[in-house]
Amino acid sequence: QLDAEREQLAQKIQQLRVKSEKDEGFHTLLQVTSMLRKEQEEEARLTEKLMEQRYQLEQTEQLYIERSARLREMREAAQQDGEGSAEAMLKMLRSEVQKGRSALDRVRKESDEKLLRLREIDTALSDPPVSKADIDGLEQDIGQMQEEIQAVEQKISEQNQDSRLSVYKQQANLVAKKKEMVM
Repeated sequence: QLDAEREQLAQKIQQLRVKSEKDEGFHTLLQVTSMLRKEQEEEARLTEKLMEQRYQLEQTEQLYIERSARLREMREAAQQDGEGSAEAMLKMLRSEVQKGRSALDRVRKESDEKLLRLREIDTALSDPPVSKADIDGLEQDIGQMQEEIQAVEQKISEQNQDSRLSVYKQQANLVAKKKEMVM
């Protein structure tokens, strides 16, 4: 049946080829659609490149803002008196070092988290796939365990009733003894 369907499909394709070869407008249509596809691919590539350049521009602008602020702080420090400006510059440099350390710690932490996640994914991918038989076996185990739990719970409740009865029997015996003593 599959071979028959394949044969029918091949015949239809051949008929359409013969029909389209006779049609003169088909070749121009084929060329136009091919050019359109190429233009769409080029547009997608240019759009991706534009997004990448915008991202780079944002990064550069952010860097420019940070450097401008640092330059302004350095100029302000240089305008102060001699020894005070050295202290101010040292303070700014310490602040920069602290920012750098914070950024490094953040990057290391993110890197460690991503590496851990990657290892988890790698482990999950390297495990053998779970088959329907495995799932059925586990479901059967779960059913057996639930039955065992119910049996244990029932046994416990029966024992609790027996212990309550023994308490009542003991109390009845004590009351009977006290009654005999009083009489």
